[in-house]
Amino acid sequence: MAKKRKKIWVYSPAKLPKPKVPEAEKKLILEKCSQFIESELKPKCITSESNNPFFRLVDIFGKWYRNFFHFYAVYDSLDPDSPKPSFEKRFTRLEYVAPDRFNIAYMRHSVSIESEQLRFFNPINRKLPPDGKFIIDPTQENRSV
Repeated sequence: MAKKRKKIWVYSPAKLPKPKVPEAEKKLILEKCSQFIESELKPKCITSESNNPFFRLVDIFGKWYRNFFHFYAVYDSLDPDSPKPSFEKRFTRLEYVAPDRFNIAYMRHSVSIESEQLRFFNPINRKLPPDGKFIIDPTQENRSV
């Protein structure tokens, strides 16, 4: 019979509170992400044909929840007997860390959740990088995705 572990006291520090997102920052991120969705994601992802015999992507949008900005995909069911004609699925999450700093989390094809640091704007002039794409690794200024 295996021995029981002895119970010991362990220090458990209090968690730091998550930073609040300023309203001006929320509006700015919503505006920039909406532009990104309209100009990049929708033209590339939403088509009239579907590769999946069960669902078809019909819309992409984003919205805030606490200090997270989520990207959503709306799917229509192609099955006429489906109990739900459409549903929403979150596919990317931006977590507010500090001004102009976000952690990005997304599901990969290997069903693992990846998390990286994301910097949206140049902190000096608060604009997107010149090529209009997001910088994933803040230590490598010229690397875009």
